[in-house]
Amino acid sequence: MQQLTVFGEKEEVVKTERLTPNNCKEYIRKSSEKLPKDAPIVVSCGLGTNSIAILVYLYATGVKPDAIVFSDTGGEKPETYAYIEILQQWLKSINFPPLT
Repeated sequence: MQQLTVFGEKEEVVKTERLTPNNCKEYIRKSSEKLPKDAPIVVSCGLGTNSIAILVYLYATGVKPDAIVFSDTGGEKPETYAYIEILQQWLKSINFPPLT
């Protein structure tokens, strides 16, 4: 199984300049060339600002993930649990898979 993260492998992070809105798209494009064309896109969503920004970015660039997962630790803030329904509605409205 191959995996691609936005931030790359540990060694790559040291060698790669800091990701910014200007260079993030190019980094993702180059990194994704390492994966098979039919590799599923699975987003790990922690419901924080970075996770939501990734989903917005994917939507804005026309990339639809195959799955969006959230790992419930059971100790999330009440606001996090309340936000799940808001996110589910938005994902449905843009034809993205539901949060699992």
